[in-house]
Amino acid sequence: MAQPTQSRRSRWPRPPGPRAILERPPPALALAVAVAVAVAVALPFALGASPALASPQNEARASGAGGIGVIETIETFEVDEDGQAIEVAEAVEAILMPSTCRIGLATISALVDNDSFAGQRRDGGYTSGVRIDTSAGFAGGRSGVDRWLEGGLAAGLDTVCAPPRGGLADRALFLVQDIYTPGEITVAAPQPDDRPWAAMLALGRGWETVGLLGSTLVARRFEVAVQVVGPTALGRQSQTLAHRWISGDRPEGWDNQLQNRWALAASYLERYRWSPSGQRGASARGSEFDVDIIPHWGLTLGPLLTQARLGATLRLGDAGCTIASPGVTNRPIALAGDLAPGCDQHGRPGGRHNYLFAGIDVRGVARNDLIEGRPRRGENRVSAEDWVGDLRVGYAVGGPGWNLSLSLIRRTAEFRKPGGERCCAETFGTIGLGLGW
Repeated sequence: MAQPTQSRRSRWPRPPGPRAILERPPPALALAVAVAVAVAVALPFALGASPALASPQNEARASGAGGIGVIETIETFEVDEDGQAIEVAEAVEAILMPSTCRIGLATISALVDNDSFAGQRRDGGYTSGVRIDTSAGFAGGRSGVDRWLEGGLAAGLDTVCAPPRGGLADRALFLVQDIYTPGEITVAAPQPDDRPWAAMLALGRGWETVGLLGSTLVARRFEVAVQVVGPTALGRQSQTLAHRWISGDRPEGWDNQLQNRWALAASYLERYRWSPSGQRGASARGSEFDVDIIPHWGLTLGPLLTQARLGATLRLGDAGCTIASPGVTNRPIALAGDLAPGCDQHGRPGGRHNYLFAGIDVRGVARNDLIEGRPRRGENRVSAEDWVGDLRVGYAVGGPGWNLSLSLIRRTAEFRKPGGERCCAETFGTIGLGLGW
């Protein structure tokens, strides 16, 4: 990776960060998150996932040319003096969808981040990341948890588009591995004044709903993941193997990596699509050039990382019938039907797209134990930055059944050395590939 750049400290006082506003999360945060997620998982079964609610009689689906409508019927009762149940009222909650409003996402997608893609010759900081998402295997029924979460994601939307596998949201599994190192990877001794050696491995489940809020196209995504940091995350093995392939320096300091630690995390991401042309789906007037902006905001909660994010992506070119924020999420959402006139003569999602993009993502960090965690050897004297930002530029192209994106990302300093010196801005590249719709 290139020689780390070091910026001079500003004479102006630093703005109050999330730590000053929210205070540092207590050590019991891991337990609190685990309990919260356990309650979230159990609550639908306790309150809403009874056989009556899950039965075919209480969920009507009309497929084919008529599209999909989901109607859930909830019957309420009271007990009389003799102990007999009396029906009091019947509440009907209907989520109606346009007859041809549909979305499509890649059946499998992969995202690879690496500093070598940006021409860097030295490792350091965020040096590598891999994420794989798959929707395969979700063509069957929905569980009570699915119904509950999808209902929450669809709440408040005037229109919900039908995903390809039924229900109110696309459902997927994902696997993530991120690797971080200090600037000198050939040094075996602890480096307490640099970013610690760390790898994070996560396995999770995601739900994504698309619809209209008024006249605005909205995409909402919720994820839950089990994470592990430390030797179990296999960072040593992954980096050593990669460097053997590329004839790079052998990493010598993995004995100093962060200690093993398991965690549970949840994240939420909401995106909107806005175009000066007023088009929600296809490029303006069916042309091959359009401009649109996709603002986003999100929140991540967990004992390893707690942060809020805000940003936007500008796209120039033929955006086709997609909502996409390369560098924020790797899965472009293809639209078809009423929300995307002119997308495809057959009304199928997954049409072609070909555009340049630029974006910004600003994160307020309340906790980052991938930087401040406890190493297995030596000590750790660095502290995480309160504010971190990414600038992204790139190119995306795709057609029926595939999509490809190439990005270059510049990230601001993520930590401070003893004495307050900020370190270290870095640049890395990203390649994303998706197959199937």
